Formats: sequence, C-alpha cells, structure tokens
Amino acid sequence: SPRRWWLWLAFGTLPVALASVLLQPLVFDPLFNKFTPLKDQVLRTQILALGARANVPARNVYEVDMSVRTKKINAYVSGFGASQRIVLWDTTLKGLARDEILFVMGHEMGHYVLKHIWKGLLMISLGAFAAFWLVGWFVRALLRSFGERWGIHEAGDLAAIPLLIAMLSLVGWLGAPITNAVSRGVEHEADVFALELTHDNDAGARSFLKLAQGNRSDPEPSAWVKWMLYTHPPLGDRIRFALAYRPWAEGKPNRLYHGR
Repeated sequence: SPRRWWLWLAFGTLPVALASVLLQPLVFDPLFNKFTPLKDQVLRTQILALGARANVPARNVYEVDMSVRTKKINAYVSGFGASQRIVLWDTTLKGLARDEILFVMGHEMGHYVLKHIWKGLLMISLGAFAAFWLVGWFVRALLRSFGERWGIHEAGDLAAIPLLIAMLSLVGWLGAPITNAVSRGVEHEADVFALELTHDNDAGARSFLKLAQGNRSDPEPSAWVKWMLYTHPPLGDRIRFALAYRPWAEGKPNRLYHGR
C-alpha cells in the first residue's frame, strides 16, 4: 500500500493500545511480579471505604513486590467489573504514612472516576493517525529529494526501514511537548480530585515531598525542561497547590469530586 501504509499502521496501534491498558495489569504484570492480598487489614478497610466514597466499585486490594526492581513509589486502580483491583507497590507501603497512602489512593481513584484511561486511549488513537500521517509525509518528501542518491525507491523497500525509524523518532520528539502538556493536565486533575475527596492537604503535601525523594525528581525544573520532559507537574508546584487548595473551607463548590 504505497500511499496508505501510514493509515494501516495507525489502525494497527488501536488494538495494541487497548490490549496494553486492559491486559497489562491483569495478565502481563503478574508474570514478572508477585501480587498478594494487602496484609494490613485496617488499611485495606480504609482504602475500600475511600473507594466507596469515590464511587470506585473495587473489592480487592493487593500489594506487589516492586521493591525488587525500584525504589519509586506508586499505586494504581486497574481492571473492570469483577476483575477490578486496587494495587499498592510495597515501596509505597514502606515509604509513606497511612494518611499519605490514602491521599495517593485518592489520586489514583481520581484517574478512574474521571475516565482518564479512556481519554488517554482516545488521545493515543487520534495522535497515532496524526503521527503516522506526518511520518508518511516526511518519508515521501525525503525520498523525492534523496531517494535516488540513497538507492531507495519507495517506503516499502527494506532499505527504507532506518528512514522510517528516524522519522518516527523525529515526530515523537516534535509531539512530546503536546502529549506531556496533556498528561500534566490529567495528573493535576487527579491531584484536585484527591484533595477534594480526602480534605487532607497536609498528607498530600507530605506525600509529594516523599515522591520527590523516592523518585529522584527535580522539584523545580526550568521551564523548557518541564515543557519537553515532564509528564507530571513538577513536585514543587504540586506541594504548593496541595497546601493552598481548599475550596470547602471557603464555602466554594468542588471542581471534580461531587460525592458525599
């Protein structure tokens, strides 16, 4: 398909992206790490109660031995229907106090409630079509100008593979500021949701401080580094926001959490 190959590649990303979201936490992750029911029953009860308030119908809470490969702190909500589960890395259990863990879980529940996974899939789908169209345009333009000199006559030649990879890398680099900005917006929404759900500004600020320490993240990067590389708001910004944001204390309505 000399002129539409980019279209078929874009369509091909859709099942891959969907499978990664739906199957990775339930099928692939357990192949490499050990998942066990959360041993701390008091914390389990608190997490499930928080989930009920956030309208997250999870019944299972697991811990996973991520400390064998990283010191980073993380947690997530995955699955759908009967397969839904809440997962905490053991590094999170070791590195955070209980109220900080509950705030982090509020953040992760925000991703679920605000449908960030599905919005992310939509963005990936639309972005794939734009990215592969742009790759196709670059490849055609370069082959028209230099194809004869390179001995490459069309994108389907095996010799064109390095060119395709180079253009994919270029388009990915050009698109990174856009995708990173969208990701930072999504993560900020989850922070807002967690604060509105827990009303625990102090725990939020402390959890961000420990994230900065555990993840070796620069809390105050320069603007261009943030623009090009950061998928999350810088932790300095997140700490300041956590300390300042409290609409409930001012009689104002919540922005994102509307439960009890």
